[in-house]
Amino acid sequence: MLLVGNVGVNRVVADCLDFKNVQTLEHMVYQSSGGFEATPKEYFYQQVRPENLAFARRLIQGECFPPAKRFLRFFMPTGDCLTQ
Repeated sequence: MLLVGNVGVNRVVADCLDFKNVQTLEHMVYQSSGGFEATPKEYFYQQVRPENLAFARRLIQGECFPPAKRFLRFFMPTGDCLTQ
């Protein structure tokens, strides 16, 4: 979960490719196309468990988890589109 969260935060921070105009986590999650495919599923809208909320807070506060420190997708991008 933490690595997926890092990818999401990185997409908001990045200013390139499919994420050039993504400025909030909500926009990133619901981005069409390129967001997360779970959003139309009923389970996506279930109540958040306390441990998952704690993970989300850690990510939003800037904690990064290797190897996803700079990932925009679920692989390491190449070229100029890398997060700092």
